Amino acid sequence: MRQLFGSAKHRLVTCLGGVVLLGAVFAASPASAAEDAVVESLIQRGIQLRRNSADEDALAVFLEAEKQDPTSVRVLLHVVTAAQAAGKWLMADAYMRKVSALSDDPYYRRHADAIEVVRRSIAARIGSFHVQGGPDGASVRLDGQLVGTLPMVEPASVEAGAYLMEVHKPGFYRLRRNVTISGGVLTREPVELNQAVVRGDVGAGSGSASGSDAVGAEQNQSWWSSPAVGWTLIGLGVVSGAVSGVSFAVREDRATQWNNESECVLRDGGTRLDACKPVKEDIDTAQTIGVVTGIAGVALLGAGITHLIATGGHDEADPAASPPEEAGVKVQGCGAGFLSIACHGSF
Repeated sequence: MRQLFGSAKHRLVTCLGGVVLLGAVFAASPASAAEDAVVESLIQRGIQLRRNSADEDALAVFLEAEKQDPTSVRVLLHVVTAAQAAGKWLMADAYMRKVSALSDDPYYRRHADAIEVVRRSIAARIGSFHVQGGPDGASVRLDGQLVGTLPMVEPASVEAGAYLMEVHKPGFYRLRRNVTISGGVLTREPVELNQAVVRGDVGAGSGSASGSDAVGAEQNQSWWSSPAVGWTLIGLGVVSGAVSGVSFAVREDRATQWNNESECVLRDGGTRLDACKPVKEDIDTAQTIGVVTGIAGVALLGAGITHLIATGGHDEADPAASPPEEAGVKVQGCGAGFLSIACHGSF
């Protein structure tokens, strides 16, 4: 669910041009004395793979060269540009930081301008993300990926884009919020989780009678929150709709009989009602049943769907995320809105 943030078109063209220029400079630069034949062979192999648009394979080769010579600015820059071409912006940013730490290296100084172009293009795609608040120990995730734990001492480096932030700690209400992280800037998000209600706290310290009431209320709530209730309401709604349809079909059949001159024969100046009174009664009865069951069917269907939305919105317990003693945590005071669930303590 990411939306990468680009700059204006002419700036993008300038940055890409700088990257191409830098790649050409790196490819043409001779190996320094510190780079032995093995490293040079790996570099040339990686350059050839880049020319064949095999950026992922080239990145693996340059990483192998880094193992041979981890302080070579030339090798690190090749890792940076290969990671950038492969869309691995966080890796490119991490290796650019390694390169920046070696700014006194002669190779760095010779190509400082081209290196700065690449650094800026990477910085535009990487943002800093910092969550402030509590409780301590709560995990912070973006699109399911763990990026930190509260309190976050240092901001996390994240690719620019839109994310679903989730902050969670067992025993507290889970927070979910959409966040947008821009490149080159620090994004701060304040959070504060509310502690959830534990079953053991209900009726604690009270007599046996109040404890029984609490258990009974919990059982009633558990029965009502069962999805079976929703499906039962939907089933009754379908049956009511079917009865309504049959009733209107009977009404139409009897109405056809009412309007048929051969069926309702008028005698001695009598009215049609005198001739076919039972037919008229059947029409009225079928119409009444059809209207009532039709309205009931719609109401039952709506109630069933609303109930399923409400009962289906609760988070199920995650055994891997919470220890056994937290299994008693539950959310109370939830209500259904239109296609949404609202709970006390949630955001």
